[in-house]
Amino acid sequence: MLDPCLRRLPLICAIISLAAGLAACDDGEADPPDRGADVGPDGAPPDPLPDATTPDGSALDGSAPDSGPDGLDARPGDMRADATPIDMAPDAAPRDPVPTRRLPLDEAEIEGPHARLEGGGLLLDPGATLRWRIDADAQAEAPTLTLALAATIWRVEDGAFRLRWTAGVEEIDAQAELRGDADAAPRRARMPYADWTAPAFGADAQPPAVELPVGPGPWTLEVQAVGGGAVLHHAWLVDPLGALPEPAPRPEPPAGTALAPMPCAEPDCDDGALITAAIAEAPAGPVHVTLAAATYTLRSTLRVGRDDVYIRGAGPDGFESATTLLWDPPAGGQVPAVRFAGSGLRNGAAAPIRGPVDAGSRVMRVEAPADWAPERVWLTADDFGEVPPICVDGRDVERFSRHIGRHLRVVSIAPDPDAPDLLRVELDRAPYLALPAESNPRLVPADLIRGGGLSEVHLQANCPEALQIDNFAQAPCTNPTVIDDNGLFIEWAEGVRASFVSARGFGKFAIVVQRALDIRVEDCAMDHPSAYGGGGQGYGVHLIRTGRTVVRRSRVEVARHGVVVDFGSTDAQVLDGWFRTMNQAHIDVHGEASYDTLVRGNDLAGSTLGVIVGGGGRDVHCNDGPRHHVEHNRITDIAGSGITISDYTPEVFVRGNTVDDSGVLVTAAFGASDILIEHNDFGDVTLGFSPVSLANVDTGGVVVRRNLFRSHCSPEAAARAIIGAEDPVVSENVYCPGDPSP
Repeated sequence: MLDPCLRRLPLICAIISLAAGLAACDDGEADPPDRGADVGPDGAPPDPLPDATTPDGSALDGSAPDSGPDGLDARPGDMRADATPIDMAPDAAPRDPVPTRRLPLDEAEIEGPHARLEGGGLLLDPGATLRWRIDADAQAEAPTLTLALAATIWRVEDGAFRLRWTAGVEEIDAQAELRGDADAAPRRARMPYADWTAPAFGADAQPPAVELPVGPGPWTLEVQAVGGGAVLHHAWLVDPLGALPEPAPRPEPPAGTALAPMPCAEPDCDDGALITAAIAEAPAGPVHVTLAAATYTLRSTLRVGRDDVYIRGAGPDGFESATTLLWDPPAGGQVPAVRFAGSGLRNGAAAPIRGPVDAGSRVMRVEAPADWAPERVWLTADDFGEVPPICVDGRDVERFSRHIGRHLRVVSIAPDPDAPDLLRVELDRAPYLALPAESNPRLVPADLIRGGGLSEVHLQANCPEALQIDNFAQAPCTNPTVIDDNGLFIEWAEGVRASFVSARGFGKFAIVVQRALDIRVEDCAMDHPSAYGGGGQGYGVHLIRTGRTVVRRSRVEVARHGVVVDFGSTDAQVLDGWFRTMNQAHIDVHGEASYDTLVRGNDLAGSTLGVIVGGGGRDVHCNDGPRHHVEHNRITDIAGSGITISDYTPEVFVRGNTVDDSGVLVTAAFGASDILIEHNDFGDVTLGFSPVSLANVDTGGVVVRRNLFRSHCSPEAAARAIIGAEDPVVSENVYCPGDPSP
């Protein structure tokens, strides 16, 4: 196992040492007082952390939805629970499931703020309600039904709903959660985590579906958005014994010009320049570039600067594809092998926002000419916010909440009826972040390329020596320029996909997504960079100030980091990945104002850290924003901490993970706060101290409830605070199952 204090930044050594309570770091604070029974400080079970509020202002405790896979590829837990029938009660008479009933959106009554988006989908703001009146007929053969929805869920909180159901004398008024993600596969509406007290733990556990009792018709169903922001595509009533509907097929790329360039036969030829020129010279419209089962040598970047360019190799999937793009550039550095990029911002047309930027509102009022009509805008602001105490000596460029920048689609623009000199701009997402007026918030028109992507190719930097490195050292590359280069770079783009792309030997990042919107990186594989660096090198996927990015089913091994979420990125989803053998963290939400991150369903083993949220070292990075969810991951063989929350990062949810055989299982330190840890399966620690460890002044607001501690037999053994951290609230856990000792 890696030595954490030899192979890690000072931040991580400090976290491990502090959490362990090592003598060299202990400030002499006594052990926390005996809490006795597993209850809150007042002797009663603690109140759950409020995640959201209902439209009437009441707390919706713990309502952030639980995990869910994409419904297309098997993954432990949610896939099986959503796709297979719910077990019948032991005394239930055998029966066949009744047919699924589709509930057309255009037949629903809609109340409250909403929007119909381009490309389909009904966007529900908080409080928006859909109501169906349904004839019973044959559906009444089922004693209960479940509601299934296909909805795009970018923020976990968007999946909070309220269900009202009437069927004769049967009535239901219940909170529910849709634990979906960006790809809108069908999901059953489930009981909220806050209400789920069953002894169920780990990556395979999740709350049960909300069942709707059947009585005489007609029936009435109301679905009210509580979190807001979900984009609803389809709804069904499904027999609990029945399977969910199939996911909608992904649209086929549009037809267009076909190109099939062959590698240049000349020894010093540049295939990058030749393919770039062929794409630029193709007729208007989509372009399909098919690459042969051969090696193309790129001496300059293969550039795509237009919509709907699809570059596809010959496969097979994964490493050592039949199509290789060999990156062998002249001296320079900081250059990608392949780049998809639009022209970017029109800063001269920026429109100042007048009035408040409310966290949950999609409407902004701007000062702009009457003909100001962009389709995409970049929301940005100047520096604002206090410097967290732990970060006051850090680099100035990375101390404040300054990395605010995200792309948004414009739904409509019209004169403001209350202020004729302003325009009312309706966007397709709320910022979920309040921007003060003194930060000069503004909308900047953005020119993005749309569609297209790269698939079924292997990106190889000219550094065969990288495969020989086994100690995370820099490789003596045949072409040393690649030490500073990237594989695939996506910037100022929307809807671009990278699929079945593999990369090896690049010193910076295999795949970079920067200042882009709604990008998918799927089924990609990366290993053996040529540098691992003191920082900024050796990453698999790096997200930089980008929004709505999905990194799904990635396979990264032998690297510095697998995925890094950085510089104010929002709505990032790291799903279903496989990560092994790294000298830093497998998944790093890097500590520079990022927020609304989902890390779900990943398998991590063999590194210094598993998942870290909120800091890569306060002399370089600092805190993240709120609402990060680490759910249903399997984490083992971590030298330091399986899950770390750090550097004044607030509102982190650690749910349904299986964490075992690691130095610390969960660490909160350096001012992290408002952390909910529940329904996890916690196994062995390898450094001999509490699996949940808190350290440092201002660290607090941690609730540890409804978890399974397999090897720790009391609340005091399971969770401990030292060096000025606030004691956690510990309740309703299960300790040492099967242990006969009292």
